[in-house]
Amino acid sequence: MDQQFIDSVDQIYFPKSFQKKSGQFFFDPKRTQYFSLARYAMVKGIEALNLYEGDSILIPSFICRDFLAPFYIKGIQVKFYDIDENLKLVPETLSEAKAIVCVNYFGLPQDLSPFRQYCNKNKAWLIEDNAHGFLSRDESGQFLGKRGDIGIFSLRKTIPIYNGAALSLNHPSLKKSIHTQTSFQESPSNSFYSIKRNMASLGPMINGKNIQLMTSLLRRVKKLLKGHEIPPDDEESEFKIPGTFSPCYPENLLSFLDQKNEIRRRRYLFQRVEELLAHFEIRPLSQSLGAYTSPYSYPFTCEDAVFEKVKIFLRKFGLEAFTWPSLPNNVKNSCPEFYHKVRFVRFLW
Repeated sequence: MDQQFIDSVDQIYFPKSFQKKSGQFFFDPKRTQYFSLARYAMVKGIEALNLYEGDSILIPSFICRDFLAPFYIKGIQVKFYDIDENLKLVPETLSEAKAIVCVNYFGLPQDLSPFRQYCNKNKAWLIEDNAHGFLSRDESGQFLGKRGDIGIFSLRKTIPIYNGAALSLNHPSLKKSIHTQTSFQESPSNSFYSIKRNMASLGPMINGKNIQLMTSLLRRVKKLLKGHEIPPDDEESEFKIPGTFSPCYPENLLSFLDQKNEIRRRRYLFQRVEELLAHFEIRPLSQSLGAYTSPYSYPFTCEDAVFEKVKIFLRKFGLEAFTWPSLPNNVKNSCPEFYHKVRFVRFLW
């Protein structure tokens, strides 16, 4: 393994892109509000679009179950549309709604053309779920999450912070909907995030393999104390959002991120993982990266037996892979089969 690859894998656990002030920023303060979780950002987004109890919204059936919570909390009627194996919407599964959600899966730009056609025809709002795509841009160079009427960002999926999300109001008529920012809080000292930060402070000991060993030990302790290594799937997550609105980071935190270096790191990891997995019977969900894409992870589909071999193989390099997403109850037993076979190699611990 070359040193650049080793260094890039180690940065999954403590990114160098996030260690000194860069002076760069990202969001327009007049159009942005920050939250603890993207689900809370969605709640405020629903309010900004003047969607009320009984109104309907279209979301992809290929989605995490907890994504539904903001809509159920606000009494919004959820309708599903399907996506195909290229992560594109299936037009014949669309129905009438007041808003539609498009998702930039894994930081890969979603083609907005069919969504805009739908919105023009039905006078509907376009919500761009960009939980995976902070720093990623489409082929025209436009940042993901800033193309729809509103954009939802989950910053904690790109930046090593306890929590963090943002709502971007992109449509000119929505600027007035931004309210006073809720207060920022400190990260709880007894959280798993704090444990990870302490691990990351161990200097030369920090690398993918050592972190995995420590994580494995922690999970064994959890199993002894709580009966499980990883918390079981919570069916109630479709209907409630944990914690509070307030994020645990200062607003100027984003100025400490070296955007160019972080994008470079993610693109490099994507290409190297692609090379590593080339001899496995998998199907990559993106055959090539766009010129401006900053990938959240390396996504692919494969059978369960192949996936077990892939996970064992990747551990040799300090890399981990997971199945995604945890599908909603109304979807998981009737969805296209490939929904259950989507996996990804993560680029941030």
